[in-house]
Amino acid sequence: MGALALDMGLSPSTPLRLPPASQFDASSNAGLGPVDELLAVAQREHPSLLAARAQLAAAQAKEDQVQAQGRPSVSFVARANHSTQPESLGTGLPLVGARAQDRYIGIQVDIPLFEGFGRHYQILQAAAEAENRQAQLEDAQMQVTQGVWTHYQSLETATANARITRELLDSAQAAFVVGKARYEKGAGNILELLSVQAELAKARQQRVQALTDWLTARLQLAASVGRLDPGALR
Repeated sequence: MGALALDMGLSPSTPLRLPPASQFDASSNAGLGPVDELLAVAQREHPSLLAARAQLAAAQAKEDQVQAQGRPSVSFVARANHSTQPESLGTGLPLVGARAQDRYIGIQVDIPLFEGFGRHYQILQAAAEAENRQAQLEDAQMQVTQGVWTHYQSLETATANARITRELLDSAQAAFVVGKARYEKGAGNILELLSVQAELAKARQQRVQALTDWLTARLQLAASVGRLDPGALR
């Protein structure tokens, strides 16, 4: 349970309550959207893809910044200065009042000097990093798509198997009731009763395993979509 809590982003000591298996309807996948819808949700919300997109955006911003540093820039500048600081007319003479105003506006053009090929290499390095992040994003998208598709198919198989084991269990229970009644009436022997009892026990074991596989498949699908949280246990 600790490992499951960690997968859900919780502390391993967090208590988790699983409802009885009898409360789950493993005969259908009600509440689940079609696989195309789940694929779209995963591409939009999966944490690994969100992280990959953020890293790509940061790399592209760095590339733009490095390229911009090597281009001429034009900026508008303005200044206004007003001074009433007293001035001295000479040594030993008293200070006299003075007023000065300085105002100007203009356009400033900055042209970077040639710095060798260092900036060129920086641009190439930033572009290579952006391309690498783009490739990582595409690889992550492929992995997420494959994971959702694989686990969706696994859930379909687990659902079909759970439906079959439910039918087998119902049949085994009915056979046991008939066998027990025959034995109590003296129409059947102990071997027949033991046989149907063993088949019932086997059917129950298969049913429990099928429900376990079904629940595991649902959790794996939820994780592959990127929505694994305590609500996925309900």
